[in-house]
Parts: sequence; structure tokens; C-alpha cells
Amino acid sequence: MKNKIIALFAVILAVSMTAAAFAVTSNAVEDEAAASAAAEDTVEEETASSTGKRSPKGERSASGKKSGDATAESAPDMSSKKEKISVPEGVIGKDAAKEAALLDAGAEAEGKVRARYSEKDGVSYYSVRFTAGSLEYKYHIDAFTGAVLEKSAEEITVDESSETKSGKKDQSSKKTKTAEPEGVIGKDAAKEAALLDAGIEAEGKVRARYSEKDGVSYYSVRFTANGRKYKYHIDAFTGAVLEKTAEEIAE
Repeated sequence: MKNKIIALFAVILAVSMTAAAFAVTSNAVEDEAAASAAAEDTVEEETASSTGKRSPKGERSASGKKSGDATAESAPDMSSKKEKISVPEGVIGKDAAKEAALLDAGAEAEGKVRARYSEKDGVSYYSVRFTAGSLEYKYHIDAFTGAVLEKSAEEITVDESSETKSGKKDQSSKKTKTAEPEGVIGKDAAKEAALLDAGIEAEGKVRARYSEKDGVSYYSVRFTANGRKYKYHIDAFTGAVLEKTAEEIAE
């Protein structure tokens, strides 16, 4: 009986030792697998660091820049370029605008006649410029009807007192006055109409200049009195007050 117990105990002891040995072997295999996986991760990180590549979410090129950066840098900056005003359909065109301005002026242009399409305050027009004789003309021609919206004609004078470094006279033009049509009241009458309306005497010089705008001919009259600066628009044919302002002169 005693021998059987000893034999049974030996069998149990052998089984326990076998199980312990198996557990140790299994843990060693798991540790080796974990170490191998860690080594592979280290190799991948070193490779990614040397090539500049990352996961798709933050994908970069070999230069370290994102793939979209090259496109952004290569695209030209268009924000600084001014776009031309598109000419709508139905306008008379530059040539017709030039003809309308020359016809109204009753003059033949000397040199090039310039015309440019523009828009302002909802009005489409052609700005036409040319010279004839001793005058420089500027017209605003309605882009759809060809009507004259605004015009001016100013004398071109040469400043004979100025000379260039080479000793030649400076031929640059100076605008001194606007040509006035027949039948207007004149600058003196326009000044009197403005002073009469203001009911005061001007202090210093009273200035008057003939102008035309939107088909209206008028004199722009300016003067100062009693600490105020006055500005009048006087109808060039009737002498009526079209517009007036009076502002305090800041000290």
C-alpha cells in the first residue's frame, strides 16, 4: 500500500513539473513575439523619419511638405491683378463714341482719340479724350444712346519760363481755363449772383470757373466771408443758383 502511495505521489509530481515547464515556455514565446513586434515598429518609424512619409492622414513628401502645399505654392497669386470692366451687349462701341464727341465739338482731332468704357453710379459711358487746336477735350458719352453726358475743353499753354536740364523749354501742358460757349452770362455775372444770394461781401478773391456736367452748363463760384467758405453752382445761361454750400473754416 505504501509503495502505491509513493508511486502516485511521483506521478502527480511529474505532471506538475511538466505543466510548469510548459507555462514557462509559453511565456517566453509570447515575450519573444512582443519584442519582435516592437523591433518592427522601431524600424518603420526610422524609415518614415528618413523618407518623410507618414500615415495617409498626414501624408508628406520627401521634402517634408504636404502634398497640397506644392499646388498652393505653384498657383499664381491673382488677387493683385485688376480685372477689366466687361462691356455689356447693346453699347454703341468706342468708334461711335469717338464720332459723337468729335461731332459735338465740331473739331477735327489732332493725333490719337482715346476712348474707354466706364461705369459710375449705375451709368454706363465712354470717356473720350482728344486735342484740337489749342484745346484738350474730355467727353463722357452715354454707352447706349451716344448722348453727351459731360464735356470740357481746356486750353493748353506752354510754360515758357521753365527749362529742362538740357536748356530746352518744358513743353508740358498746363490746363488754365475751360472754353465757354456763346450765350453764357460770364464769370463776373456768376460771381455777382452768388454774392447776392449769400447777402455778404467776400473777403479776398472770388473765383469762378465754367463747367459742364450731365448736360448742364454752370459756373462754380468760390469765396470766403465771416469765417465761412462758400461754394456755388450758378446756371451759365440764366444765373440761377443750382447748388450752394457754406462750411465753417477750421482754425
